[in-house]
Amino acid sequence: MSKFHSTISRRDFMKAIGVGAAGVGAATAATPVFRDIDELASASSVAPNEKRPWFVKERDYLDTTCEIDWNVLKRWDGVWDDWAAHLSQEEMNIRAKLYTDRELKHEPGFTQMDYAMSRASWMALSAYSKYGTDNIDDSIYEVFKNDFPPPYGYLPNGNAFVPPIFVSQGILPPEVTGVPRWQGTPEENAAIYRTATRISGGAQTHFLPLDDRTVKLLTTNKGGKPVVFEDVPLPYTNEDKCVIPTKCKYVAVTLITQNKAMAKNQGPDMAANQASYKAYSQTGKTTFMMRCFMRGLGYTIVYPPQLNVAWAVVSGIAEQSRMKSGMAPECGTLYRKCLVGVTDMPFPTSMPIDAGMMKFCFDCGKCADLCPSEAIMNKEEQREPTWEITPADATAGNPTHLKPELFNIHGRKAWPLNQFACMNYWVEHGTDGCGICQGTCVFNNFNLSSVHGLVASVVSKTSLLNGFFYEADKLWGYGNLDEESRDEFWFKPDKYLPTDKYLGTNY
Repeated sequence: MSKFHSTISRRDFMKAIGVGAAGVGAATAATPVFRDIDELASASSVAPNEKRPWFVKERDYLDTTCEIDWNVLKRWDGVWDDWAAHLSQEEMNIRAKLYTDRELKHEPGFTQMDYAMSRASWMALSAYSKYGTDNIDDSIYEVFKNDFPPPYGYLPNGNAFVPPIFVSQGILPPEVTGVPRWQGTPEENAAIYRTATRISGGAQTHFLPLDDRTVKLLTTNKGGKPVVFEDVPLPYTNEDKCVIPTKCKYVAVTLITQNKAMAKNQGPDMAANQASYKAYSQTGKTTFMMRCFMRGLGYTIVYPPQLNVAWAVVSGIAEQSRMKSGMAPECGTLYRKCLVGVTDMPFPTSMPIDAGMMKFCFDCGKCADLCPSEAIMNKEEQREPTWEITPADATAGNPTHLKPELFNIHGRKAWPLNQFACMNYWVEHGTDGCGICQGTCVFNNFNLSSVHGLVASVVSKTSLLNGFFYEADKLWGYGNLDEESRDEFWFKPDKYLPTDKYLGTNY
């Protein structure tokens, strides 16, 4: 630990991260006792990388199992379109009608309850989006000040009037409260940040410097406005640009997982979407809480638009998969997003990993075999990764004018994904999503029994048995529930969503 020792009590600290008096009592009963913020830091791992299974190997900085050509890779312009831009208006109208017609049929997995819960699972993201994920503006305090009229309360030092809710939500910086700015080593900062993200609904967190290579993983554009860096104290957005302070030279990458039972046992239907949407909504909640938390400690953090799979890979949270998403040793492909926070709080540097997962994709291809839209390249078509992107003449999904540059980038050696074909399948089948590839990935099964731990360790050491393990995965029938089971899903919650496995975690 550093010589600095905070004078903030545990109760004041819990208030600062958004837990009021009632929450403090609940947290006291459910968590270890921390007498001050330093004990909180020492209670968590301080290694640059999270503690991983023994078979996961660390590699050198930015030396990922997915090859990256940093000379070719450029900052993406942030203009994403995986459907409308590739179709004529006439085709868009025809396919969108098929999408809306399905809800009226009330089939298993597409009932009124499925549609309602799927969309409800998404709405929390909308509620937090203004101050949550992919947000550059830092006007939280000013907006909240206007939202809460008098009577006001006193700050702890008694020198100003503010609404009491400001203090409980941790949106006042140390220069206002009079509490010293938190000062810790990069390792202590990493521990505190990890602990706070877990309180806020995140899972693993790794860290990287923002340098001339990693900055290429941030987009150049957000909502039609350029994303630029300037020597300013706080991030801001105006009518011309989105500005990140140049003092923000560190990046924290946090995994947001999704419920395994929901994602693995269903799809492609509206019920499977609920796990995905709930995780997306969690990203909004977590980023909002972490922005307040960091401001309460005296630091700035921005969650700009970015290539979140790339950040997961280069930070060592995951490896690249055939289906384009990342694969983490702990949860396979069942995570929805990585939150990427750019901050002025110093952190240590995490390293990429090699658990044999990307190499396994060479001889597996299960996701491609099961993909109903043919968006993923199978192993017969493309066994090994390539520097090429999806070709403009690809026919999957029957586009009228495919523009692969809107969903693929140059500079990484991976398997191209036809994102249009994927999205078009959603539209034409009224699913709002699919998730078969993620839900049935071989790596999602490794925690179900003791034998899977052995499989994971073998995969990390040799690829000779990869084909055998893939065939075994098919033989054992891991994957979706049958239609009869999906039909009874809503009426047997204890069978499909038991509370001891479902509540209290996104896994």
